[in-house]
Amino acid sequence: MLDNYKRPYFDFKQTYRENNLGQARKLALFGVFFYLLFAAIDLYIAPSAFNKLIIIRLIFTSLLTSIIFLTFLKPLEKHWQELFSILLLTAGIGILIMASYLPNPIKTLYSQGILLVTFYGYTMNRLLLMPATIAGISLFIIYTLTSYNSPEIHQTHLVTGLFFMFATNAFGIFNMIYKQRLLYKEYNLSKRNEKQSKEIVLMNKKLIQLNKKLHDLSLTDPLTGLPNRRHFDENLEKLVLKCKTEKKPLTLIMVDIDFFKSFNDYYGHIKGDQCLIQFAKILQDVVLKNGLCARFGGEEFTILLPNTGFNTAMNFAKNIQSSLKENRIQHQDSSISPFLTASFGVVTVCKEFQSLSGKKIVTYADTCLYKAKEKGRNKIIGQSL
Repeated sequence: MLDNYKRPYFDFKQTYRENNLGQARKLALFGVFFYLLFAAIDLYIAPSAFNKLIIIRLIFTSLLTSIIFLTFLKPLEKHWQELFSILLLTAGIGILIMASYLPNPIKTLYSQGILLVTFYGYTMNRLLLMPATIAGISLFIIYTLTSYNSPEIHQTHLVTGLFFMFATNAFGIFNMIYKQRLLYKEYNLSKRNEKQSKEIVLMNKKLIQLNKKLHDLSLTDPLTGLPNRRHFDENLEKLVLKCKTEKKPLTLIMVDIDFFKSFNDYYGHIKGDQCLIQFAKILQDVVLKNGLCARFGGEEFTILLPNTGFNTAMNFAKNIQSSLKENRIQHQDSSISPFLTASFGVVTVCKEFQSLSGKKIVTYADTCLYKAKEKGRNKIIGQSL
């Protein structure tokens, strides 16, 4: 037998109740309709008692309908299994009361209608094992007591009727045990599948996040945390296309730390790495969200400024130069200053977009940077195209 106290079984019952109420209501209304329809049999087998029988049948039909409508009340909705168990008992009692108005052998035959009610409870009304069994056994006890105390019922009919009632309950309980085991197995299987599906979804989500992280890592310079050359190249082509379409200016600033090789030789590579990290932060602090800072390679950095005119771009370069001066990063091996300096090549494209590609813009900026170095470094050389 299934263990009713286990949490999974309790969850199964809760889920079953929630999923089957609507269908159970329809089947119950269907059963009540046939319960009323059997009035035609009353007229056929007992025309003399028909008036009494139809009144009783209408009363019990009203009771049965009321029980069904109780399941529409929110506080009672979750107790629909118990209510439909009571519905079966009410229907069976109604049949026995109506049978009491009939003479034998019609009384015995009429009472057998309780078998239909019992059978219906075990097979059609979506009841679980416990409420169906309680209703079936209760009907069996009520039928036994009423038949046993009725002197009109012949002993042979009594034994036959009780045997049929016992057999109906035995077969019904066996059917319910088997059916409920299958339903419980299906429920567990669906839960396992659901769990596996959630795990797969979670794994896919983690995989997507991991792929994104790997993609981000592939576009990020591990030392400075800035976008790397690959990221810069991808964004440059997109921005060139966008600015061409919108006919708006695009500025590229190339920055090179002056005498960085000497800095590394003098202070060591650890200090050199710290210098690159500090320099990258200075660039980010000045540019903020106005553009894209990237490490182009070694001690060379780039800044992409969309929708930025030449004069504004030159001011950006001057602000970086001023910020670098304020930070006073020691560079004792520099031939132009005891502090770290940088050279800048600035190119703003306004009119020549149609003839220029991203690579050509980089070439122009690199040429300006080269001129800044030629003129003694720590200079800003710009060009507007």
